[in-house]
Amino acid sequence: MVGMAGHSHWSLSLEAKDDGRLVFDVACRVGKAVAWLGSQYEILRPFCQSSRWEIGDCLVELATVADNSQIQNHSGRMAVRPDDSSTEVPHTFRWQYQVSIGRRPGV
Repeated sequence: MVGMAGHSHWSLSLEAKDDGRLVFDVACRVGKAVAWLGSQYEILRPFCQSSRWEIGDCLVELATVADNSQIQNHSGRMAVRPDDSSTEVPHTFRWQYQVSIGRRPGV
């Protein structure tokens, strides 16, 4: 997918792997300084670790797939953000991550 919003150009690819993982690759070319960039998910019930949570009988795990990304967990939300502190514009930020869904242990 590609698109533009405001002064930013976006690109996103999504790949479904044979083992059930979904791999996201996101990039944003900004023309002006931005306060926040990333992908954010609301978590209803955290489970075990900061990057895992439950949805019904399923266990969802979020993981980075490249050194250009970081996972943050705060206030019931998971965020994957670019691990890039550049303040120069224009600049392209990129973050990559995967989502795995499996059965909860004991279910």
